[in-house]
Amino acid sequence: MNRILAALLALVCLCLPASAATLLPPGQQTFTDANGKPLAGGSLSFYVPNTTTAKPTYKNAAQTVLNTNPVILDAAGRATVYGAGAYRQILKDRYGNLIWDQLTADTSSSQIAWGGTSTGTANAQVVSATNFTSADGQIVGFIAGFTNTGQLSVSANGSGAIPVLADTQSGSVNLSGQEVQAGAAVLLVYDANRGAFHLIGGNGSSGSGFGTIQNLPVANVVDLGLVNTHNVGITGNGTISSFGSSASTTSPIYQILIGGSVFLQGSSNLLVPGNTLYLGSGDALTALYSGGGQWRVINYQPASNSGLPAGLIASFASPQCPASWVAADGSAQSRTTFAALYAVIGGTWGVGDGSTTFNLPDLRGVFARGVDNGAGQDPGRILGSYQADALQDHNHPTYNATGGTSGTTAFNYPNANGSNVVGTGNVLNARAANETRPKNVAVLYCVKY
Repeated sequence: MNRILAALLALVCLCLPASAATLLPPGQQTFTDANGKPLAGGSLSFYVPNTTTAKPTYKNAAQTVLNTNPVILDAAGRATVYGAGAYRQILKDRYGNLIWDQLTADTSSSQIAWGGTSTGTANAQVVSATNFTSADGQIVGFIAGFTNTGQLSVSANGSGAIPVLADTQSGSVNLSGQEVQAGAAVLLVYDANRGAFHLIGGNGSSGSGFGTIQNLPVANVVDLGLVNTHNVGITGNGTISSFGSSASTTSPIYQILIGGSVFLQGSSNLLVPGNTLYLGSGDALTALYSGGGQWRVINYQPASNSGLPAGLIASFASPQCPASWVAADGSAQSRTTFAALYAVIGGTWGVGDGSTTFNLPDLRGVFARGVDNGAGQDPGRILGSYQADALQDHNHPTYNATGGTSGTTAFNYPNANGSNVVGTGNVLNARAANETRPKNVAVLYCVKY
């Protein structure tokens, strides 16, 4: 930050007006042609640097007597010119032939009006800056005695309250808080047309990254272009399906910090990893705006640093769920822990009666099965609903000893060596249980929140 301020200071010292004018180099001097002869009757024209906009010079240091523009050199090719700030200087001979077209500036060290440490209040600070004259482009520097908590004004050299503006990607706006920090060096540039200061650097200006955090309430459309920063906090619980269409495409990156429980619903205008994200307090996003209401979430960082979305079901070879997970046991305690997510996606977490968006499942002793979603494999199922064990409907025909179907209880079947064995009743030595099941290992199912 100090290097940035030093660079800006060096730049503006060449370009901005001062409170008192000094001789411009060259000052009282004889101007000569290429042969060293005085440019009798030659001319000096002065413009705003890199333009053809005329800029005034003076015959005296008090800047009360204007020079003509161009300044006509006397018979000895001499002139005395006072000025403030930077100039484009064009020298010609008496016939209008160009001798040079160069930049020059006054040599004053009073380009910056230094005000010491500010007094007053946090949002109405006062600095001495005794050489501040309200000249357009003049700089006022001081050490902030307070951290502003809202819109800021500064009074310099008894000027009265002058509003301070932050130059953002959306234009120049009033400060909103925290842009000026107590103990920090502050530079302000005076804008005579607006009667306002512009903050150089600082937490809220275009030269300081994303700016200070400003909050917006959760809503279906959270328009990030409504704040003068690219560092946005979103408060409250609810669903977001759009970040609006008024954001900056010149600086299209926005950082978002979640301050509640949010369900981010993806769409053609909001591209989200996995199409949906459940976000908790402290989670952070980075979003890219490409114009026309089109957004893409390019980074997601959960507060827990796990990188896993809420609602994920996983199995663990441990007797307890890890941090930020709850047991998938359908218990009241698990539902209470998961309450923030209930509110985000809507409805009441129940037992799979179709009235809810999802249910905190009870996976104790059962297998998880993918919801049918129209595939026809398990029609009519509700997400999170329980299903009892069963055998598919089928028939068992009876056989006689010769393989016929006489309706007797006798039947034959091949044994291990290929010969037929005749028997009646329960002839299979199978493992019996109160359910139908495959081989399995017991694990603990947990749900991420």
